[in-house]
Amino acid sequence: MITIFVVCALVGGILILLSLLGADHSADVHADAHFELGHDTDHDAIGSFLNHLPFLSVRFWAYGLAAFGLAGIMLTTVAKAPPGTVLPTAIVFGLICGTLVVWALRALSKGMVSTGASLGDLMGAEGTVTVAVRGEVPGRIRCNLKGEIIDLLAIPEPGQTLEIGTSVIVTTFENDRARV
Repeated sequence: MITIFVVCALVGGILILLSLLGADHSADVHADAHFELGHDTDHDAIGSFLNHLPFLSVRFWAYGLAAFGLAGIMLTTVAKAPPGTVLPTAIVFGLICGTLVVWALRALSKGMVSTGASLGDLMGAEGTVTVAVRGEVPGRIRCNLKGEIIDLLAIPEPGQTLEIGTSVIVTTFENDRARV
């Protein structure tokens, strides 16, 4: 039995080490369930439930295997636990650790904030015309936002012409072009 614990600890540890070195093992299986059980069935609730199951994540298996293996090794060699309790305890420990890691990382990823500029950040941003904007012929503007230099295609308000060096403010976006 100790061989199984060692192999599981090694496989889980290798997967965790690979993820720390940049390999992406964050893949989750997202289920899109469609059932025709009747008009009262809430399809979104079933799909949402399946998407939140931790054992559909590769992370769950990596951390669960490592925890299962380490718990089995420790219970067998250090704690000298009775053989009948080692396997169930190691399984429970692996399930709990795998689940907690998946839930913790999902919670952290929901709270992550991007430091890059987004389309919403560009609304109201100040820029400078780098290629003249004449009528409905698009030109270019350059905005400096959140430490990033962003070049955008731009069109003026109707009837305006904007020459190079003119300071402008982005008012909206139309077909991936900034209205200034």
